[in-house]
Amino acid sequence: MADEADIAAQLEAEHISRSLQSLPLPISGTDGGICDSCELPSPRLFDGECAWCHDGRERPDHHQPEPAPRITPVTFARGGKPFLPAPIIRAAQNAGKPLDVFVTEMITRGFAAFEAEARQA
Repeated sequence: MADEADIAAQLEAEHISRSLQSLPLPISGTDGGICDSCELPSPRLFDGECAWCHDGRERPDHHQPEPAPRITPVTFARGGKPFLPAPIIRAAQNAGKPLDVFVTEMITRGFAAFEAEARQA
């Protein structure tokens, strides 16, 4: 026989079910990412903004995540090139490959493999 707690739990489940079925549209949003406004990570974005910025609310202190680390792009002066050690440039020339292709392959297979090959040559 059901007691008051069981009946209350059943009523609550029915209420939640009816409430969810009465929603006109599913909640829009995307997967998480970095908010365009506050630049903090968020588990869900709405038009590029976290829920706090989207609603125009201040974020409470206990919802203040650490800012995402910024990656500063490397830029070179016009015509400038990054420094590459001479053995890498020579190895690219010996392989008959453009330097960018050779360096990309080297990164893909790892510097250790390149150093081992350079020692053998």
